[in-house]
Amino acid sequence: MWVNGLLFQAVWFTCILGSTVAAVLSTASFLVLHLYMTQKLAKEVQIILVTVLLGFSVDMAFSTAGFIQFQENGAFPYYLLCLWLAFATTLYHSSSKLLSSNLIALIGGALAPLSYFAAQNMGKVSYTAPLYKGIILHALLWAGIMLIIRVKFFKKEISSNAR
Repeated sequence: MWVNGLLFQAVWFTCILGSTVAAVLSTASFLVLHLYMTQKLAKEVQIILVTVLLGFSVDMAFSTAGFIQFQENGAFPYYLLCLWLAFATTLYHSSSKLLSSNLIALIGGALAPLSYFAAQNMGKVSYTAPLYKGIILHALLWAGIMLIIRVKFFKKEISSNAR
């Protein structure tokens, strides 16, 4: 469990600080290793696909609406797709205990903007003015998305906690 989280952080830093090639290679290596080691491959792939689709769509909508700007000079931000693939691997492993609790909305809502703020300080993305609106909207959207993922994929854990 902790290895998954640690490897995700390594991929995150590679994607933010490294080249596109480094981001793709580190993510592909992590993803292959992760899928090789997973015991519930079908569920894992579903979680990854839904999370990547939701996350990347929200980021592209945020960019189109002018709340965030990716520093890629008009190029497609491949590193962003890599980040979503790597993040999605943490949900069934590093974050599975959190996803069985309603706290995931609060945590997801708080950590998503912090991650983007860190990436902004490293020059990869920037929230556009007014900063507070982008951060608040990001927090609310991610709180909702984490609840959607929780309900869609962690029903069994939710049921056992209700008893």
